[in-house]
Amino acid sequence: MEIEKTRETSWKIQLKNKNESIELTSVEISGEVRIIKLTLLKNSESIIVDMAKEDFLIFYP
Repeated sequence: MEIEKTRETSWKIQLKNKNESIELTSVEISGEVRIIKLTLLKNSESIIVDMAKEDFLIFYP
């Protein structure tokens, strides 16, 4: 039985206006990115988008 290791990595991008930013978070489980979280922040408001592996980074051979 293999133990799944989870690692979460976040990046915060400050936009020109100091009260606006973008946060991008990737959740890696056993070495594979499975979830991407995108958060748009403005003042005290935020929009959060969660995407599963099937929803992002679709590559065609």
